[in-house]
Amino acid sequence: MSSCPGLFPAWRALGAETLRVAETEGVTALGFNGFDPVAFGPGASEAAARASVAAMVAFNRPNPQSHSGIWRDLAVRKRRTAVDAQMKIFADIGDRHCIPCSATRPLLEPDR
Repeated sequence: MSSCPGLFPAWRALGAETLRVAETEGVTALGFNGFDPVAFGPGASEAAARASVAAMVAFNRPNPQSHSGIWRDLAVRKRRTAVDAQMKIFADIGDRHCIPCSATRPLLEPDR
């Protein structure tokens, strides 16, 4: 699947949480580049989520870049990215709908 299989529970929780907030907002998630929103939706099996993660890995594997620009911003340049602001907005939307976003909130902590 990937070089970090221990991260799968976090990916699955983040995917499910994101889809729940999107659905509550009336947004229909679309699949792309191996991501299958159904695999992270209500009642989805672990096997379906694992298959989607494996498909995303397979899609990205041929990319000659070993690390993304976001990774370089964080690891090399030690700077924040726009993702922090976007994730906070997402978590705040979850709060408005009484969805705790317990997988997302820890990622917003400054010392993560």
